[in-house]
Amino acid sequence: MAERICIIGYGRLGSTIASIVRATHDVAIIDNNIDSRQRAEQAGHRVVQFADVSKFQSIIICVPISVFPQTLRQISPHLQPNSIVMDTCSVKVIPAKQMLELLPQNVAIIATHPLFGPDSIKNGLEALTIVTHPVRATDDEHRQWDNYWASTGLRVVNATPDEHDQAISYSLGMTHFFGRIMAELDLQPLEISTVGYKALYEVMQQTNRDSWQLFHDMQRYNPHTKQMRRQVYEAIKTIEARLDATLEQPKEILINKAKASPVNE
Repeated sequence: MAERICIIGYGRLGSTIASIVRATHDVAIIDNNIDSRQRAEQAGHRVVQFADVSKFQSIIICVPISVFPQTLRQISPHLQPNSIVMDTCSVKVIPAKQMLELLPQNVAIIATHPLFGPDSIKNGLEALTIVTHPVRATDDEHRQWDNYWASTGLRVVNATPDEHDQAISYSLGMTHFFGRIMAELDLQPLEISTVGYKALYEVMQQTNRDSWQLFHDMQRYNPHTKQMRRQVYEAIKTIEARLDATLEQPKEILINKAKASPVNE
């Protein structure tokens, strides 16, 4: 019989994870939201209660980090010894500490961050990435899940929570930051458009499909994103200053500089 897995949270990420693991596992869903429970049932999943986590060997938590501690407290009394709990938060340092503090000592803990969602898996899992770290797990427990993810076609990267958060503050945090900025500018498709503009427009669309809650949480709970934003602001100020210094010069000076510059034949 296939191993039983309980997925807590059936939003964009939870439903994506469920669609992957259901091919090889017996999947059940927990979600407080009525609409999410109905969507899970319509997709053919069993919907269970928090007390039912005692029936599952592996539990994958796919909830916003803002409600993550509450979720840990809800499942903690019901976990069976030697079960494996995995988070999927977009930051890792804080959730890893919370799992160590709030889960029983006899439970294994693996931190994960699937770097994909329902949009990016449409063309398959190949070349997509999941980051994992054994917060409190044996080599065998960690290897078992790494091997499973790899068997689906995913690229598995091992990184400590701090290594993850440093890298993701730019690769994800900055991307979503710019995506929200472009949404504030209300960018629209243009008939006179470049490839670069179309790429930026796609970034805006993709990042804004995720909830403001996710964006807020990745900016608030990653200890490195504030520094990232500060560097972005400083870079903008530097470029503005360089532009202003040039644009304020008389046109004759600019023309003379252009004439004096070497030109590649």
